[in-house]
Amino acid sequence: MVSRLLLARVLALAALLAAVTVVALGSVYKPGFSQFSSYISELAAEGSLHADAFAVYGFLPMALLLAAFLVVAAPLVRLDGASRIGFWLLLSQALSYMTAGFVPCDPGCPMQGSLMQQMHNLLGLVTSLATGAGIFLMASASTISTLARTGLILGGIIWSLTFVLMPEPALVEWRGFLQRIAETVLWLVVLYIAFALTSETVEEDAERASRSPMEQR
Repeated sequence: MVSRLLLARVLALAALLAAVTVVALGSVYKPGFSQFSSYISELAAEGSLHADAFAVYGFLPMALLLAAFLVVAAPLVRLDGASRIGFWLLLSQALSYMTAGFVPCDPGCPMQGSLMQQMHNLLGLVTSLATGAGIFLMASASTISTLARTGLILGGIIWSLTFVLMPEPALVEWRGFLQRIAETVLWLVVLYIAFALTSETVEEDAERASRSPMEQR
C-alpha cells in the first residue's frame, strides 16, 4: 500500500514536471511565445494555435495535480492556526491554471479586451492575491524554523512584487520573465511543503487517530 506521504511527494513532483513541460513546449510549438515577454496564459489564448491542446493537456493536468497534492498533503503538514489557512489558499493557484485554460485571454493577454479577457483578468487578480496571502500566512506557523519563515516571507514579497511589476508598460518585454520568477517561488513552496513540512510522524498520528478503540488495543 502506497503511503500518503509518498503519494503527496509524487504528486508534487508530477505537478512541477507538468508545469515545466507546458512552459517548455510553449517555446517549441507556440508561434511567438517568449519566455521573456509572454504570460503563460497566452499558450491557450482565444483563437491561437494549439490553444485547446494546451488547455486540456497542459493547464488541466497542472491544476488537478496541484490540487490533488494539496488535498493529499493536508493531513500531513505541520501547520497550525492561520498558517493552515495559508496552505489552503494555495488552492487558488490551481484555479489560476484552470482560468488560463478555460477562461482564455485574448491574444497577447492585454489589460483591456473582450468580456472573456476581463473575466480572465479578474480571476487572475483574485488568485494571485490569494496565493501571495497564502505564502505569507504559512510563514506565521509556530512549527517552522526561522530560516523557513524568512524564506516564506521573502518568497511572498517576490511573488507580490512580480505581480505589481508585470502590468507596467515599461516592462512589457519582461513580463513573462517576471511571471517565471513568480512560478519558481510557487514551486519552491510546493517542494518545501512536500519534503520539509510533511512527515511520517504526522501520518502515523493521523492513522492512529482514525482507528477504532478496539483496533488500537
